[in-house]
Amino acid sequence: MVKNKVKCIILTFLLITVIASGLVVQQACQPTPTARAVVVSENNFDSTAIEDDLADMDLGNYPKDPEGEPRLVQLVEYCYTNNVFKQGHYGLYLYIYNPAQIPFSMKPGSNTVNMATSYDESGEPTEYNNVSLTYLAKTTEPGYEGLLYKFRVTDSTSLLDTAYEYSKAHGERRYDIAGVQLRDTVSGDTQDIGVSYTFHYTGYAKGYGTNTSADSTLDCEITEMETVELEVHGTFYRPEGFNDTDIYTRDQLSSVYFAVPNKLDEAYDRLYAVKAEWYKALTDEILVTDNENMYNDLYKYLGSSGGSYGFGRQGVIYPMYYNDFRTEIHEAWQNPLGVLNYIFLVTASQSVEDYVVSAETLEDFIIARSADCADKFLDKYDPELFESIDSEKTVAEVTADIGYDLKSTVIGDSWWDKLFCNYETETYEGIEAIHKVTDSDFVKGSNGEIDAEATSNKLYIDKYDYEAFKAFYDESIAADKTVYLLRYDQTEYISVNVNLWTRAQDMFGNTYNAAATGNGYVAKVPAYLGFDIISLTYEREGEYYVIPAVSDPIDIFSDVTPPPNWEPEHDAGLPLWLIIVLIVVGVILLLILLPILWPLIKLLLKGIVWIICLPFRFIGWIVKKIRGDDAEK
Repeated sequence: MVKNKVKCIILTFLLITVIASGLVVQQACQPTPTARAVVVSENNFDSTAIEDDLADMDLGNYPKDPEGEPRLVQLVEYCYTNNVFKQGHYGLYLYIYNPAQIPFSMKPGSNTVNMATSYDESGEPTEYNNVSLTYLAKTTEPGYEGLLYKFRVTDSTSLLDTAYEYSKAHGERRYDIAGVQLRDTVSGDTQDIGVSYTFHYTGYAKGYGTNTSADSTLDCEITEMETVELEVHGTFYRPEGFNDTDIYTRDQLSSVYFAVPNKLDEAYDRLYAVKAEWYKALTDEILVTDNENMYNDLYKYLGSSGGSYGFGRQGVIYPMYYNDFRTEIHEAWQNPLGVLNYIFLVTASQSVEDYVVSAETLEDFIIARSADCADKFLDKYDPELFESIDSEKTVAEVTADIGYDLKSTVIGDSWWDKLFCNYETETYEGIEAIHKVTDSDFVKGSNGEIDAEATSNKLYIDKYDYEAFKAFYDESIAADKTVYLLRYDQTEYISVNVNLWTRAQDMFGNTYNAAATGNGYVAKVPAYLGFDIISLTYEREGEYYVIPAVSDPIDIFSDVTPPPNWEPEHDAGLPLWLIIVLIVVGVILLLILLPILWPLIKLLLKGIVWIICLPFRFIGWIVKKIRGDDAEK
């Protein structure tokens, strides 16, 4: 293991070692005026200007470069001590060199550092987390704006106990840094800056050791650490039919795929767990229609909610209404739409019953609609376009022992099933959460070529993602890498038919709602924002080894797809076309069988007439009997 020993001595305010240039900036924890007459106390280091912290640094050693990549200059341990009365001064600080002068976000929680947060008895990391960073300062000198950034680990004191226990057991404080994630406020994208170093601190700054009058003994040794760089892609899978919750709700299995060097698979028995985090979200209702007039009329009102003909203002139970067009959304949603945020027009010559809005198209639509939002979620998305966004990240360790069960209920394939809407249910049980992809996963058809749809079904990935997945697999195999699928969440996807209506007038001038031409459906799409893989855990002979990951967080959307059963009225009875077919078949059968069965029918009719007339004949017999008796008298 390569070791670079860097002396980190605090003499006046703070020690900072700059790896790239070897320059040492010496400051102390004690309040001492600088040459610039700036007084820094033990409690306000957060507020010092970065130019003052790095007053002796020649910025010429850190040139601007539009193509340059950001990197960590130094992790600084500030005022570690065993003295409980001074432990409040402790902090961890990061300085970032930003050659392209990217405007990184200054919002709380926007930036993180992936670092070890727990260790085993031997001193090796057992867990990594994305720990929040707080922006403190950046260079502001003309021409050097944003060239260097200063951050503090937001809750440094939460790491103090770990550092203290590690120091007791191993005689040093250890900080394992896999990467630093910084968000670009222009694009909203987050970049993971690989670090892959362990910082070993020993000694104390002046005034913070056992002997408070002793000079600083602080020392830092830097060693390389193992990390794995990942390129992560999202996909999903929805079985063909509904999941028995109702006829417009389908199971959805959300996944990502990535590749790791073959040497990892060769060194361990198996990939046991993947730790990841994300914000789970759900879009607002998305309308897809093939009525171009309706689309043109509604598109200009996206996001509007006012006016006497505004959405949800007509007293209809489930309306989506504006001007001359209305759709009624069935029982999937219990409230009227106050605002229409999404609308897509079916491409000419395509059927709305099969029309799919791709995840990429949906994401581009959301980003475009979010452009004027002043307070974007993750500096990228207008929260008003989502029904819900989790306020806290989901942090999950998905293990190889987890399995998923999916259900798909569809009308059977036979003529009889289709005629009488007989449903068949298929279940997919025990789908493994972590799947190692091999050549055997690619299903070949009778012609010897790979069957893309069958392969997608076998791997539980979206058939429209197959081409990209196969290209990634081929590239990874050629680069001596192994591809994995991580299935990290099972949820539901709702897609509902809607009835289209238009305003019309009768012959007396009365306005009423008439059925409009065309069709449409409305859906809500699950999304996973800021999805990031934190670490991989490998197993070997019953022992577990955690390897931190360096990967850019991604936002994962899925396709907008039609309902699994195209039944505009949303009931489980016979659809109109089947009713018509039954009537026609019945008439034909009647015409064929009537001549053959006519004698029997005549006899049956005579019997029915005789039975019907029987009471009247009986009454007549009684009347005659009475009259006969009267005549005899």
